[in-house]
Amino acid sequence: MVFKYTDYRQFLTEKLNEHGAKSGAKSALATSVGCQPGFISHVISGKAHFSLEQAQRANAFFKHGEEESNYFILIVSYSKAGTNELKDYFLKQIEKILQKEISVEKSVSTNINSKAEFSSEYYSNIYYQIVHMMLTIKPLSAKSIADELKQNIDFISSVCKKLQDFGLLESVRDLFYAKSDIFIHLPKESPFIATHHTNFKILTIESVKKREKNDLHYSSLVTLSNEDVHIIKNLILEMNTKSIEKISQSKPECMYGYAFDFFKIM
Repeated sequence: MVFKYTDYRQFLTEKLNEHGAKSGAKSALATSVGCQPGFISHVISGKAHFSLEQAQRANAFFKHGEEESNYFILIVSYSKAGTNELKDYFLKQIEKILQKEISVEKSVSTNINSKAEFSSEYYSNIYYQIVHMMLTIKPLSAKSIADELKQNIDFISSVCKKLQDFGLLESVRDLFYAKSDIFIHLPKESPFIATHHTNFKILTIESVKKREKNDLHYSSLVTLSNEDVHIIKNLILEMNTKSIEKISQSKPECMYGYAFDFFKIM
């Protein structure tokens, strides 16, 4: 799906690799967009760009629907933009579409996180999220979770029971399983967003105190021009989009806190 990408060259690379070099996919794409196969290689390597006309022909080649076609033209335009202002413009359009694509209505198999009761409970204590995410890695018993987190087993059992009541977990004997078809998303306008961010800051402080060798923390006060504020913000947003793309495709094997801050002081 093209919505997984903000770099159209990465999309081309992976789509063509799906078919393999022997299938002649690159030659077929070149014929469709009206160029030589060598030009496709230059585009993928970053030495050249599709024109918008070629991008539209590529849409036909990949059999994109209307929304996919619009998005593909947009990420081609973003890559081709020659000024930061124009890149900023296209990036905002990309973000709007991505927010729509990963919205609760499309990403969550049930509407549980629209319920005030669910949100107020789930985001009231960080351990609801921690236990939930632990169980996306592998099934565990309440005792195993309690031992790993160094928490009281009665507390962890109550957390698991509540998560099960909300339809996020299933249990077989003494093991809890996270349902894989449910994605939890808290809209930024939610009244619980402040609690959510506060809980994560507490986790961050605890991590800083532990001073683990492989953990990464960076904090700084900086001064910069008003113009560069927008450039830095867009760099962060672009990095975040690519990181989330990668995370969404990654196999659950370990759990990390993922958070960053960039905000005005004065």
